Amino acid sequence: MSVIGTRELRQLKERYQLLLLGADLICAALAVALTERVLRAYSVPAAEAPVLVLLPLLALLWSALLYLLGQYTLRPRQPGYLAVYQVFKAVLFGTCGALALSYLFIPAWLAHRAVYLLSALLFLVLASASRLAARAVLARSIFAERYLIVGAGSQAWRMVEAMSDGHAPPATELVGVVATSPDDLLAPHDDCPAPVLGNLEDLPELIDEHSVTHLVLCEEGAPSEAVMRAAAESEARGLKVQTMPSAFEALTKRAAILFAGTQWIARLETARRTKYATRLKRVVDVAICLLLLPIALVIVALAAIAIKLTSRGPVFYAHKRVGIEGRDFTFVKLRTMIQDAERDTGPVWATPDDPRITTVGRILRRLRLDEVPQLWSVLKGDMSLVGPRPERPHFVEQFRPQIPLYEKRLMVRPGITGWAQVNHPYDTCPEDVIEKLRYDLYYIRHISFSLDLQILVHTVGVMLSNRLVR
Repeated sequence: MSVIGTRELRQLKERYQLLLLGADLICAALAVALTERVLRAYSVPAAEAPVLVLLPLLALLWSALLYLLGQYTLRPRQPGYLAVYQVFKAVLFGTCGALALSYLFIPAWLAHRAVYLLSALLFLVLASASRLAARAVLARSIFAERYLIVGAGSQAWRMVEAMSDGHAPPATELVGVVATSPDDLLAPHDDCPAPVLGNLEDLPELIDEHSVTHLVLCEEGAPSEAVMRAAAESEARGLKVQTMPSAFEALTKRAAILFAGTQWIARLETARRTKYATRLKRVVDVAICLLLLPIALVIVALAAIAIKLTSRGPVFYAHKRVGIEGRDFTFVKLRTMIQDAERDTGPVWATPDDPRITTVGRILRRLRLDEVPQLWSVLKGDMSLVGPRPERPHFVEQFRPQIPLYEKRLMVRPGITGWAQVNHPYDTCPEDVIEKLRYDLYYIRHISFSLDLQILVHTVGVMLSNRLVR
């Protein structure tokens, strides 16, 4: 599709959003109508209040919550199951709200509980299907996010590299770079895939010409007055203006640790003190561990028999790891290497074809089953289901002075799995440690139930497919 103007593109998006709202209202009407028909067929009293009263109430609350959750903005790069999860939240709280309003103000409007339950389930299925269909049918180019970078220094070229190395979502396009000084226009950037399109004076025309939706400020040091004025004017036109660290995170799901400022670092402390991070996450950890405990006991018993029959040494491998706030704890996993594997070498990285790994250990590692005993560490509170992978004290002391912000990964409980584990393979060199740190700090800054859910789903995919799920 040819690039159209910014105003026309915005109007086209608004029309699709109205269509999505209309589809939701139709789904709500179908859900309530089908519920009444089904319950009437089974002689269940559908409602004391007429459907004409119940339908607007449910449709209004469901649509309002979908709007608050941002579900009337089509997001091509959002995983499908997360979109379904957002619809589920809207349906759950909207239905509860309808029940509460009817009970408190007009009890005569209360319907049979089967009406609310079946209507909610039907609407969940229909509304989720309409969104997934929209993602599949609508042209991705219409909803592409087009980025223009302001600045031509090291931050700008690191941002260009990040958007060109395959980490950026498919529905994003890098338009080019706008220089902030005449000297930048003369700088050689032949090896860079993003052209320098002009300077700040050309910004309004470039935004219209390329239908730009996002502006990324990559100034070295504090932005100049001219850049801030251009950013304010762009925001007034509806563009989303971001700093380089924020845009880098949003696009690559990694942290720009080499360009992190004091405000960025302060956000780490704020994120780890949210209600979910400090309370609900622990409740979720314990609940899931208790559910998995019977299966875990069977797995450990079978693995123990296989380990003892095929190699000498203990079933479990226990050693010290560094946990939250730098506190050491005992880390236990099923032994996958020969006995005393590091007796002569000391702590070293494992490799995919490490000769120290036993035959049974290779299978356990491939399926990630050697980590099952760590459920006990989660129940004790030393670990979480999701978080940065705990490292050995030897490596922590080695990396702390070498890698910027490395100690920040110790701000939260370490996890059995994590954002770095589902996006990057095992560490084999210091560069891998830096790359994983980018993912770990992104997780800490964005810690939430939905992100934990996404990581757990990816982890199951890793275990079932025996490969890295990106």
